[in-house]
Amino acid sequence: MKENSREGAKARNKEEESQYLTDNGATLRVFAPSRETRNVEELSAIVVDCAYKLHVEAGPGLLETVYEVVLAKMLEDRGLRVRRQVRIPIELMNLKSQ
Repeated sequence: MKENSREGAKARNKEEESQYLTDNGATLRVFAPSRETRNVEELSAIVVDCAYKLHVEAGPGLLETVYEVVLAKMLEDRGLRVRRQVRIPIELMNLKSQ
C-alpha cells in the first residue's frame, strides 16, 4: 500500500512540476531533460569547440564573412548540416522584414 501511495505522490509531483501558469493564465508545460536536450547539449559543445578553435587559430581582425565560411566548414567536417545567411522574419519597432 505504501509503495502505491509513494508512486502516486511522485506522479502528482512530477505533473505539478511540469505545469506553470503564465501571467495571462495560460498553462506553460516544462519538460524534464530528455534525449532531445542531450542532443542540444552535444550540438552546443561542438559549436563552441569549433568557434574556440577558430578564435585561437585565426585571432581577431578578419572580415566576418571569413569567420563565417571557416566556421561553417569546421561544423560540416564535424558532421553537422550548416545553412548560412538564412532569412528570418523579424518584426521590430512596427517594422516587418521578411
